Amino acid sequence: MNPIPSSRGRGAGPRAWLVAILGALSVHCVTGIPTMANDHAGRCQAGMDMFENARCGNVTPTASALPTVEAEYRQYAECTDPVSQERLKKLETSCVARYREAKATATNEHDEIRKKYDKQVGELKADPAYMPKLEKWALARDEAQIAENDWVVKGGKQSSSPYFRVYESKQKALEKLNADMRALISKHGIDPKYSSVLGIW
Repeated sequence: MNPIPSSRGRGAGPRAWLVAILGALSVHCVTGIPTMANDHAGRCQAGMDMFENARCGNVTPTASALPTVEAEYRQYAECTDPVSQERLKKLETSCVARYREAKATATNEHDEIRKKYDKQVGELKADPAYMPKLEKWALARDEAQIAENDWVVKGGKQSSSPYFRVYESKQKALEKLNADMRALISKHGIDPKYSSVLGIW
């Protein structure tokens, strides 16, 4: 239920294909031998291969990945040769469109959830116990994250480190508050798994 967004990017990053290009260029500079990767259209195809493998293969499109996928796709705007342009059109309709559909589906589903729980959310927010518990939980979450960072950076992630004992203590405190928040939300007839969608936790 941690509302802090996690990293969702998968596969090659938006500039991963540039690494392959630079590698090919360095080989050319040393040998002077022309290669396909030295050709602009060839580099575009190599980059699209990486994009397709990372984003369009055996991957389930998600709404959260759409901004990253679209940013990566736009990297190929400079690929103006006919072959690349034709391939870009196919990638947009067969791959990028699937992420857009996932986003639209998720948006519709979330709208339905918000509509369903609108009354309950209002009652929860009016509960005098809600804000104090939420603020206490947020503080405990921050303290647990700081303690974990100290354990990793300063304590070398060793269980014998005194930083580990602090981290363990903060995690237990956070787990208790997680349970308290779930109980309060459930008390008002809301399924806690929708807390993030409803913006209540």
